[in-house]
Amino acid sequence: MVLNLIPEEQYGFRRGHSTIDQILYFAKSVRDAHNMKPTNNTITVLIDLTKAFARVIPQGYVLSPTLFSLFMAGMEKVITSCNIGLFADDVVISKSEEDTTKIENSLNENLVAIQSFAEAHKLNFNSTKSFTCIFTTNRHMFNLQPKIYLKGNLLEISKSPTYLVFILDTEINCGKHFAKLTEKGRKRLQLLKFISGRDWGANSGTLRMTYTALIRPVLEYGYQIYQVASQTKLNKLDRVQLSAARSPKAIILFEADLQPLSLRRQTNSARYIAKLKSLGSFN
Repeated sequence: MVLNLIPEEQYGFRRGHSTIDQILYFAKSVRDAHNMKPTNNTITVLIDLTKAFARVIPQGYVLSPTLFSLFMAGMEKVITSCNIGLFADDVVISKSEEDTTKIENSLNENLVAIQSFAEAHKLNFNSTKSFTCIFTTNRHMFNLQPKIYLKGNLLEISKSPTYLVFILDTEINCGKHFAKLTEKGRKRLQLLKFISGRDWGANSGTLRMTYTALIRPVLEYGYQIYQVASQTKLNKLDRVQLSAARSPKAIILFEADLQPLSLRRQTNSARYIAKLKSLGSFN
């Protein structure tokens, strides 16, 4: 019964849902707008709620996450002409249309409504940590400065916002996200090389476990979104995994029983699609 009270727009603290589900839903809506004729632009507002969870719900209780979702329920109803996505206290509002002026007007109207909801629920939006961004395939609009206001303050624009640990970019081509994954993966490879000395160090089983636990999850975060990227970008991740084979004890993929990342993406994608189907049409 409680689950029926939590809106479908809320992806946080729900069984079978994750940050990736929310990011994928958002990225798909942007890509769909890009594919429309004429091409639609998307302006998004990522709103920061100041310590929302800690302020309204007692910490450490099993039911605290569910209670917070119930407390936030209703926010989606005040949004009338835009899309809203929620993951716990992460709030994103977006609007897609060809005319960016109409998008700005619609977003500003809805931000007034959501601010009223926040005040009624003793929530505080932090306009200095909230920002807006535009997603478009029109390169002449890459430097557009949307006039979006929250609590009377003009929001700053970000060209590569981080949303639920996934780095977005203007065309949703995942270039910034790939750069972050490869950088983080290579840093963690240093640990692998450190514990695999020639004359001492961990055995191959320990090295494999270290790689699969600390490095591979980094490279695969968000594959549901970035797997449609160019092969050139995907190869960057493959090179990080293959560089493990150049460590002193040579963790060769075959010997270590490690699948190529491309095969893992295919297998995991099939499982992910099956999961989405089990959740219903909305997801």
